[in-house]
Amino acid sequence: MEVLDRFLNQQRPVMSSFVLAERAAAAKTEGAGQRDLVEAVAHILGVRDVSSLNADASLADLGLDSLMGVEVRQTLERDYDIVMAMREIRQLTINKLRDLSSQQGRTEEPRSSPLKRASAEVLSESDLSLLLVNPDGPTITRLNEVQSAERPLFLVHPIEGSITAFRTLTAKLSVPCYGLQCTKVAPLDSIQSLASYYVDCVRQVQPEGPYRIAGYSFGACVAFEMCSQLQAAQKAVEYLFLFDGSHSYVAAYTQSHRAKLTPGNESEAETRALCAFIQQFTGTEYKELLDILLPLSDLEARVNAVVDLITASHKNMNRENLHFAASTFYHKLKAADRYVPAAKYHGNVTLLRAKASSDYREGLGADYRLHEVCDGKVSVHVIEGDHRTFLEGEGVESITGIIHSSLAEPRVSAREG
Repeated sequence: MEVLDRFLNQQRPVMSSFVLAERAAAAKTEGAGQRDLVEAVAHILGVRDVSSLNADASLADLGLDSLMGVEVRQTLERDYDIVMAMREIRQLTINKLRDLSSQQGRTEEPRSSPLKRASAEVLSESDLSLLLVNPDGPTITRLNEVQSAERPLFLVHPIEGSITAFRTLTAKLSVPCYGLQCTKVAPLDSIQSLASYYVDCVRQVQPEGPYRIAGYSFGACVAFEMCSQLQAAQKAVEYLFLFDGSHSYVAAYTQSHRAKLTPGNESEAETRALCAFIQQFTGTEYKELLDILLPLSDLEARVNAVVDLITASHKNMNRENLHFAASTFYHKLKAADRYVPAAKYHGNVTLLRAKASSDYREGLGADYRLHEVCDGKVSVHVIEGDHRTFLEGEGVESITGIIHSSLAEPRVSAREG
C-alpha cells in the first residue's frame, strides 16, 4: 500500500486491469479441469481447504445460499460450458463436481447432453406465480384465521416482496398473524422509508403497542428498522424475531455486488440484479442474458426484456405482476446495501438461523453482529435447513415451538410514551 501510495502521487500515474483470457480454456483441460472446477466452487463457498469438506455432502448442506448459487451457476456456464438448474446445483457434491470435471476432460459433450441442457427443473409456473405480488393489492394481509385476544405477530417479506414464505409457519402459530408485502405504494428509496411506511400499516391494524414484529432475510433488516422507529416514537416493542437475517447479513449478502451498486455503474448493476432474478424462472444461460440486457438503454428496457424472456416459457404468468417484481428487485437490493442503523435497538432479539449457513455468514459471528446494534439479549437458535428451506418441514416445527415458548414469557423493551 505504501508503494501504491507513492505511485499514485506521481504527476501522471497509469493503472491497468486485465483478465486472463486463457483461464476458461485451461479449466477445461484434462486433469486441470477437475482441480479447477472443485476449487472454483470451494472458493465461492469461502472454503480454503477442499479436503476438509465432506465430499458427499450437497452444496446446500455446505452453506450454499441463493446468491452463491447464482455465482456457481455463472461459473459453470461461463468457464465450463455446463448448464444446470438451481435445484441441481444445490444438490451437487464435491464428488459429483469431480465427475463433471472428468467428463469435461475426456470428451466434448454434444449440446443435447444432460450437462448442457437448458434445464426444465426451474420452479413450476404455479410455484413461481406465488412469488409475485399484486402491485395494486393490500400491503398488509391476514395470514391465518386464529381468533384470539393475543396481540398479533407482523411478518415482513423477503426480498421477493411476497409473504408466501410465511404460509406454512403462520398456519401452525396460535396467534393472529399479518404479513407485510411489497406493493406499488411501498417506497423503496431506502430501508428507513420502507420501514416507516410499514409501521403506519401496522398501526392501522394495532394502533398501540406493545408490538410483535418478525422479518425474514431482507425483511429482517426492515423489521429491525421498524422496531427502532417504533421505539423512537415511544411505542413499546415486545418481541423482535429475525429469520436468518440482520443488518449485517444483508450487507454481506450484497458485498460481492457492492462495486456494481455504486453511482455510475447502474447499467451493470441493473443487469447483474436482473440476471439473478430471471434465473429463478428460466434456464437461459448467464452469458446470453448479459448479451441481451447489458446493451439496453435503461432499467425499464431491461425489465421489459426480462418479462418477454420469462413469459416466452411461462405464457400464463401475469405480465404486470412480473414486471413489478423485476423492477423492484434491484431497488430493494440497492436500499439494503446502503442501510446502516442510526441507533441501537433497546431490547431483546430472537435470531433463528438456518443450520446450513454459508462461510461469509459465519464470518459475521453467531448472532450476525446483532450485539453491535442491540443493548438487550440476543437469543440465537439454529434451525435445520438452508436459507430457503428452513421455514418448511422439520425447521418450521422448531420455529413454531420457539415462537410459542417466547410469547409465553411476556416482556416489553420500551415503555409507551
